[in-house]
Amino acid sequence: MTSRSDTGLREIALVTQMRAGTHYLCLALRLALEATIYRPNREQRYVLMEDDYVLRGLHADSQTRLPEPNPNLKIYFNHYYHPQRHTLPGVPRINLIGYPFDSFYSDGVLYSKSAYDVGPSGPRAHEYVFRAGSKEWNFLEEYIGENAKWLEELKEGDEDIIIRYEDLFLDFDGCVRRLSEFVGGFANPVPPPIKNSKRMYWTDDYASALDRPALTSLWQRFEPGIRRFYPEKVEALLGAL
Repeated sequence: MTSRSDTGLREIALVTQMRAGTHYLCLALRLALEATIYRPNREQRYVLMEDDYVLRGLHADSQTRLPEPNPNLKIYFNHYYHPQRHTLPGVPRINLIGYPFDSFYSDGVLYSKSAYDVGPSGPRAHEYVFRAGSKEWNFLEEYIGENAKWLEELKEGDEDIIIRYEDLFLDFDGCVRRLSEFVGGFANPVPPPIKNSKRMYWTDDYASALDRPALTSLWQRFEPGIRRFYPEKVEALLGAL
């Protein structure tokens, strides 16, 4: 853990994929480390992420009372596309990735609505299909390219850890142990996340969620990242194409 010995300040960068457990992991680290969390703003600076902002991005079952934050333990949250993530050299970095088909389907659901909501998209309440060329696809297409590039460039090391969102369900204890060891120990237990069993990672049901041009385009963009981080999904994906 990087520290500033003159102040006792400890800092961590948290870089995440959209719609892949961002608010959950912010809550987990806020609780486990009693940390103060900052988020990026439009002026390419960081502002305090208030507790109500963290909590309104969560399922109702995940609402909880948060401890007093420690001002000397700071977590700087970013998505992969925020330029601020390049301004924290030497700061330990937690990278949270998710299955790209689910991330962008979920964002498609949210951007198809009249108002964007940071909260969980949840199981499909209607027969939404993410279509190439739709207004939400056109809005998200630049982010798709940036996400694919980010996945290709990600590396682990002494100061960088990669956590798959899906592994928080497949091996919760193992993920928590890795995170705890990486940050130097947790002060409080980490609550488990709430699973959405209808995500494509679990069902392999691509046909009802994506039109064929969208499925083909996402595979073309994400094939290197899928083969690297989600090799267990390649066979089912190839069968769906």
